[in-house]
Amino acid sequence: MNQFYGNFGQTFSTTDPSTYPILGRGSRGENVRFLQEKLMSVGYSLPKFGADGDFGGETETAVITFQKANGLTPNGIIGKEAWTILLQGVPAKPVAKPVSITPSVKGGSPMLTSFLERAKKNQKKIIFIGLAVGLGIVGLMLIRKKKPVRAW
Repeated sequence: MNQFYGNFGQTFSTTDPSTYPILGRGSRGENVRFLQEKLMSVGYSLPKFGADGDFGGETETAVITFQKANGLTPNGIIGKEAWTILLQGVPAKPVAKPVSITPSVKGGSPMLTSFLERAKKNQKKIIFIGLAVGLGIVGLMLIRKKKPVRAW
């Protein structure tokens, strides 16, 4: 049975999730060092401080990355679910980055670039024509209103 130790020397079993300590920013000690070593062993880097036993910003960032990659709430706190996944030794998964759905004119395919450039030009023409037609209608309405005033 694998064991690690709590802040007050309690022994926790790595096979029983009910005994896992909850760790977060500000935690210190052997449990944190164990956590840091496990994170590094599955591919989450702690380049500045390594496994120093201090749950600081670098460890929190690695934990949040781990949580995102494993479908957990990215809160930076290691609880039972995170321990369960981490202790399975599953290698680090890349965190999916959001994909832009807005097509980019620069660096796009030639057909897409050409289409977007034509659409931009046409959009300007449509706006201009719409404005001209709108002003024309307003102008006609003003002219019609003046005729009855003159006739009166």
